[in-house]
Amino acid sequence: MGKTLSAFGLLALLLWLGPVEAGREFPQDARRGTIKSHASPYYRIDHRTYRLSAGGRIFNEHNTIIVPVSLPHRKTEVMYRLDTRGELFAIWVLTREEAALNPAPRTAPGAQPR
Repeated sequence: MGKTLSAFGLLALLLWLGPVEAGREFPQDARRGTIKSHASPYYRIDHRTYRLSAGGRIFNEHNTIIVPVSLPHRKTEVMYRLDTRGELFAIWVLTREEAALNPAPRTAPGAQPR
């Protein structure tokens, strides 16, 4: 009984740790940026202001959906995705590790991202 319980506990621990170490995967069309300021539903990302679309979602560092007022009022490293109308469809707040793995593209000041 003790060995079975130990094996079950180890299996549960590995299943719990697996997703934590794997990190998040972002859609291929997600863009990298820095939110410089925001007043919902408008978000200043790098050098452009976007509107959060109806049904737009914001995910925190733990991949939990948060309400817009919960987004920190400081420069925040994010991945974001636009809908067909050019509005924000999804925003992912990055951890320091994710920000290092997904560096922001280098653009000249005032340049518009594609």
